[in-house]
Amino acid sequence: MSNSYDPAVPKYKLRWSVPLVDVDIAASPEAALHSMDKTAARTTITTTPDMKTYSGAGKLYAERDDLMHDLAVADQIGAQIKLLKGTYKTFNSSAVEKWTNAIHTLIERKEEEIRAADSCKIQLSLPAAGKSGRTIVVFNAGHEKTKTNWIADLEMAKLALKPRNNPAWYDPDEEGKLDISGLPLMMKSSPLTMTSHKQPMKVQAAVYCPLEFQDLSPKAHIKMASSGLYEGSTWVCSGEQKRSVLSIVSFHPPTPHVVETFPAGEPLVSCMEFVPAIHKFARTRKMSESDFCLPDATIWIATETGRISVFKCEDKTRQPLFTFKVSPSPISSVKFMANRMFVGLGDGTLVVFKRMQDGCWLLEEPHVSLLTAAPVSSLLPVTNCMWCASGNAVFIINTNTVQRQDSFTVHNDSKIRVQFMVRAGVGVWVSMKNKATIRLFHTETLQYLQEINIYAPIGRMLQGLESRTKSFFHNRTVCVTSMLACQGSLWVGTSVGVTLDLPVPQLEGVPLINGPARVAYHTHVGPVKCLIATRRKKLPGWRFVRPDLLRSEDGDNFSLSSEDGAADIGLDTSTAASVAMATKPQSYMAFTFAEDKEEGNDKQTDDAEADFVFLESGDARERDNSSSERKNKKNDSIGPPMLVLSAGEGHWYLKGDDRDRKNKEPSLVAWQLG
Repeated sequence: MSNSYDPAVPKYKLRWSVPLVDVDIAASPEAALHSMDKTAARTTITTTPDMKTYSGAGKLYAERDDLMHDLAVADQIGAQIKLLKGTYKTFNSSAVEKWTNAIHTLIERKEEEIRAADSCKIQLSLPAAGKSGRTIVVFNAGHEKTKTNWIADLEMAKLALKPRNNPAWYDPDEEGKLDISGLPLMMKSSPLTMTSHKQPMKVQAAVYCPLEFQDLSPKAHIKMASSGLYEGSTWVCSGEQKRSVLSIVSFHPPTPHVVETFPAGEPLVSCMEFVPAIHKFARTRKMSESDFCLPDATIWIATETGRISVFKCEDKTRQPLFTFKVSPSPISSVKFMANRMFVGLGDGTLVVFKRMQDGCWLLEEPHVSLLTAAPVSSLLPVTNCMWCASGNAVFIINTNTVQRQDSFTVHNDSKIRVQFMVRAGVGVWVSMKNKATIRLFHTETLQYLQEINIYAPIGRMLQGLESRTKSFFHNRTVCVTSMLACQGSLWVGTSVGVTLDLPVPQLEGVPLINGPARVAYHTHVGPVKCLIATRRKKLPGWRFVRPDLLRSEDGDNFSLSSEDGAADIGLDTSTAASVAMATKPQSYMAFTFAEDKEEGNDKQTDDAEADFVFLESGDARERDNSSSERKNKKNDSIGPPMLVLSAGEGHWYLKGDDRDRKNKEPSLVAWQLG
């Protein structure tokens, strides 16, 4: 067989290989911050930190620093011109001011280019070959979405190798063999409280907050926001009879982790709800002086004593804005929808508070209606209605008129009580108190469609465990304690700490369960109190930053005119070309090797650089633009994996150490969905 050389086929050469478990994502460098100090005759610009050690966009940083130097010099020249006694046509303060404004505009746009270039960099920390320490490898992914998906795939691959995920689920196929492919992976477990407590505490309630954790210094917050894959945070309340503690869980690396705990103010917390801020255009110039005007995002915390405490999400004092009494009856559920807060009480009463457009709540003018004599156990927004579960029935309340629109019974037995409701597509799954069954109802026809018993798959899973482990579940009643529907799965938490994952269609259809239930080997020692899903970080569309510098007609210089008509500032062709190359779409990954800092050496050095084909070549993209556009549109729906959090007492791996079941501290178990 003859060897033929085809120059069109790229040739690859192995540069290095390391075990996947030794590959870590290195934190991206912080964006350089600059400050300007002006005096009568001098302007000083300070830039921190020194970015010359970072090789990701070094030329852009150098060009930005040169512009900042020129800005300082221009300000000094302007100060000297003011000392002139004569008047000159082209050499005056007005011309220098236009010059200074144009340079300042260039600096701002250069920083935008730097941020865009850094957002596409992947920094891997690898073991250094032949010596101690580690090596930093920098990849240019070409786009932030490519970077995020690549990092997510790396993390999923590393998680799949962990002993705790081999196996993490009981999922037998038709032949009785375990099939763990495509299943959620257990990321980590962590305690919810930062300090130990004399009295045992239990998880009481939790709510997802789409806002980032704000109690950080600006520089640290910028660094964390740029490196995380998930948005927002989760507020979890743990407590006992006399007090409750709130824990804020952040999803920034290391994901997830508790960043703060503080008193909840009121004991016996029963439920929590997030209320988004009002739109900026709806805010009036002169806000009302009422204590109940809350234009910003808040967390409402309800208790079994009938009280509600309102916390501002971005308030670093972590003190409630106010607390008010709703009713002597316990509050069993709260839910926000259409500028209204629906509050379900233990005596079957539904209380609705309205928020005005300026953010003021009419707390003294609630709408009150009696549903049944049983507690309003669950509230679920469905289209333009609020489904309210009370006793054996579900009442559908129109959110605009706050009037009853329809109702239906869940079970023929009048003693049955609805406990939880979750929506999936055009169906609503309903669980019943102290029961191991869940039922599916159609959101439009209200027709009863399916019933699933969760006890059977748990029993089959327990049969394969050691007798000592099975004894822990002996004579314990199995019932549903929490539910969550997300990403083609119905998650069910139980009273024995076991979590199930039932497959449902991902499209907006009837969510009939069409496969066997998968049972997690990672359990809580007590009931699964809460199941919460995070949001993926929103990524920009498939766009690349184009150079803000425009080529002049003669082709020799790049020039930029300021918005106020300032004179053009010329740059040499080599500088402008480097800016264009650094910001244009790339079809390759640029590798840069840099050693980490060693003892006695605070300097990083670059060892080598090489280019490798990452995506299809530019020629191929030009030949098939339509195919590329279709591919990009399809990829827009593909994001990084989601996280599902389960909260309860302790964490116990049924295939691991039996001593873990003695831990009953409030804990969080994070599952990563592929």
